[in-house]
Amino acid sequence: MAQGITDSSASDHQLTANGAAFIDTAQAKFGNRSLNVIGSGASVKTASSPDFNFGAGQFTFEAWVYWTAHTGTAIEAFQSQWGTSGTTNSWWLGMLSGTLELNVTPDGSTMTTVGAAYTPTLNTWTHIAADRDASNVVRVYANGVVIASSTVAMTLYASAESVYAGSDVSGYKLTGYMDELRVSNTARYGGAFTPPTSAFSPDASTVLLVHFDALNGAAVGRKVPALQPAFALTVPPAAVLQLGKAPTPGPHTVSGTVQVNGVPTAGLLVRAYAKATGEFLGQTTTDGSGNYTINCGNNFTDVTVVAYNPPTYEALVADQITPA
Repeated sequence: MAQGITDSSASDHQLTANGAAFIDTAQAKFGNRSLNVIGSGASVKTASSPDFNFGAGQFTFEAWVYWTAHTGTAIEAFQSQWGTSGTTNSWWLGMLSGTLELNVTPDGSTMTTVGAAYTPTLNTWTHIAADRDASNVVRVYANGVVIASSTVAMTLYASAESVYAGSDVSGYKLTGYMDELRVSNTARYGGAFTPPTSAFSPDASTVLLVHFDALNGAAVGRKVPALQPAFALTVPPAAVLQLGKAPTPGPHTVSGTVQVNGVPTAGLLVRAYAKATGEFLGQTTTDGSGNYTINCGNNFTDVTVVAYNPPTYEALVADQITPA
């Protein structure tokens, strides 16, 4: 079952599954899950954005990679904003015929490559990164070691292609797992470094950050908005408005109406969780009028109610409800 793949940066980019992408508890660098890209075409993507137009500026692309298989002739894209026509490319980080490399272009087609021969170690986590500093030096790293560098004074092409993780738009993919994917608009390293020892935290230079961890039931999509008091939720565009009322004394139930763009909506999955512990308390599906009622039991304080889109299990919105 798919779990959550969301952007933890302030940009909150909408992520969608490409192929059989899902997160898996079989391997994790940090947390307890990672992106499983063993399946055919498995990856995630997000639409183009000015956040990914690095121009003549600095950047860093990085992720933890766990190979389960590899051949010297493989083409394995880790992160990319690269088209199929050869005229809409911007940047591509991955393995190409035994070379770990970053490819960049100023016009969507003319490619400059910074890379070197590299043989990955199977069944272990490796930190892969590439950055460009204020002096236009581009470096490619494996576990903090500079394996290739070159001065690239180039204005990167502002592509309209989606940004892919785990594969590229053509389906060239990693065989293994990926964790802690981050894209930044600054040079994080600028030389050899010690690989990170904990999960990344977003900062002002982070334009995409995916931990590949989530609450049960979430899916590829947008992160759940910050919890706010009942009836005080600021609704993002095209999201769901969650209206609930406090659990009643006696049989502790929580109820309300879910609306999509102001229209009561049937068939949405609604789940209740204990705010203090995250314990799952119960679930139901909205009826034809968008209404729901969940019996939460007796042992809880505040309740968090989350509405999901059942075909994708995308967490649409959350609302904190205080007991009466």
